[in-house]
Amino acid sequence: MTENHNQKSGKILGIDLGTKKTGLAYSDESQTLAFTWTVIEDDLEKQFNTLSNLILKKGFQHIVFGLPSQEGEWKSKIQAFALRLKSALNEHFTTSTSNHPPTSPLISFFDEDFSTFEAGQNLSEIKSTLGKKKRQKMDTSKDDAEAARIMLQRFLDQN
Repeated sequence: MTENHNQKSGKILGIDLGTKKTGLAYSDESQTLAFTWTVIEDDLEKQFNTLSNLILKKGFQHIVFGLPSQEGEWKSKIQAFALRLKSALNEHFTTSTSNHPPTSPLISFFDEDFSTFEAGQNLSEIKSTLGKKKRQKMDTSKDDAEAARIMLQRFLDQN
């Protein structure tokens, strides 16, 4: 059986990587809609371990990292993080003890420009419709997950 990454089925994980907070989103099985998921709050090394475990546990076939369009140190760090993750996942699947180990997920990069800004705007619009008490209770730590959702939805729309 050959692997086909062009087939539109299976959940995709969208990652808006940050040094202290990383937003996660996922697609539906048909790869049509993106949904916010969660935010991982920790240093990059601990985030790496958490992401590795989540990817293996949830069985994502494809991982999309948000990448800034401007060249720079942060863009290079995201690419290095993704390549390290790919290597760790490849090693896991290569050493799998099952007769037919699953294949390592495909890793892609997609333009994340303005997704964080748009996420803030979306949440501000929602807050403006709420009463004072509900606004105060609203969890704004999900901004990063919303940014990941926006980036992933754009990826899905273009692919």
